Amino acid sequence: MAVLHVSRSEAHFIKDFKRYGPPTFDGESERATAAEEWIRELEAFYAYLGCEDQFKVKGAVFMLRGEALNWWDSIAAAEDHANVTIPWARFKDLLYDYYYLETVKDMKEAEFLHLVQGTLSVAQYERKFTELSRFALELILNAAMKIKRFVKGLSKGIRGPVDLQRPASYAEAVRGALIMDKDVSNKAPSLPEVGSSSGVKRKFHPTYADPSLRAPQHQAQHRGMPPVCPTCQKRHAGQCWTGSKGCFRCGRERHFARECPMSAANTQRLGQRISPTVSTQGNNQRARVFALTRKEAADAETVVTGNPRNRAVRVFVVSFYTIRVSFDC
Repeated sequence: MAVLHVSRSEAHFIKDFKRYGPPTFDGESERATAAEEWIRELEAFYAYLGCEDQFKVKGAVFMLRGEALNWWDSIAAAEDHANVTIPWARFKDLLYDYYYLETVKDMKEAEFLHLVQGTLSVAQYERKFTELSRFALELILNAAMKIKRFVKGLSKGIRGPVDLQRPASYAEAVRGALIMDKDVSNKAPSLPEVGSSSGVKRKFHPTYADPSLRAPQHQAQHRGMPPVCPTCQKRHAGQCWTGSKGCFRCGRERHFARECPMSAANTQRLGQRISPTVSTQGNNQRARVFALTRKEAADAETVVTGNPRNRAVRVFVVSFYTIRVSFDC
């Protein structure tokens, strides 16, 4: 391990330096910019303390830990930096060559080149702009270049007004963008407010993602329709005859649903086969036709008299179907 020769003045510097809690560096961070960030923090301490260049390297070495300290020991042994003063710029180059790869800097520079506000607020965009600008200092060599690139990345509704103001400084450009961002936010249409039981107004946020919110409309579309049968999963009223050997409409055997006498279509068709009207002695009224099964026809009497309205009912069979016709007497 390298041996540090510390003079009285150096010891005094390190004592003051350590008092302010400078950051350490162990070289194990997964952040690709960890070494660069550590150097920036150290230089902020040095600037505050008015540190001379001859103490900067020893102050940095004093804050190395773990893997980073092992790295420096190997460098110091190879180049005899333990006994020879190394310039601060040289120390940074050695550190960056090992912990801050050129590919990382290129990636950050490309990110800065393509940076736009997008969905960010102006404050968020400005923070990102400042963070990445240090990786592309050659692109913002002066204030005019920095202002131009910052304004170029602003959203369209903010960029135009800020550009028309011709800001003389970067701070003025940022301030103008922040004001415009606030104006745009205030002009954005607000959602209607609805009252609550507590009297506090709440924003109403309509949504159609929740199926329960669409339930009333869905139910309205099927209002007046038969319910869905749990047996056959079809819509119909009454008992379900699925799985039985009889007619699906009336449940009786020896005919199919399409031939069922209970069908409105079959009843109408049978009614058309019979004379639609029957003349009586005193009245000319339309006969009424009722469909019966064969069993009902067998059980019924041929003629029923004594009707309260003096009507006779004759039951007879037409083809397969049994028909009952009432006649006014």
